[in-house]
Amino acid sequence: MTNSTLRVKTSGRGSDWCYSVLGPDGRILVTRRAYPSETAARNAGWAAADALSPVAVAMRLTQDKPTRSDWRSVRTAQPKQPFWRSLFG
Repeated sequence: MTNSTLRVKTSGRGSDWCYSVLGPDGRILVTRRAYPSETAARNAGWAAADALSPVAVAMRLTQDKPTRSDWRSVRTAQPKQPFWRSLFG
């Protein structure tokens, strides 16, 4: 994976995987291990690369917030009790 000039490298086998974030000159910036799968290590590596990248790149990777039209209202079957009523029955 290339994030601006950062790269993520995964290595391991079985249930012991690690990731390394490499800088533009090939130097290791961050390494973490003990991930259960290669996918988990790769996803964590991408997150670390995003955290180390410039703000412009990180902002490009953020998701848009859902609009209000995606929300829906749900009515409850029973009217809500007052708070004091729920305490004392």
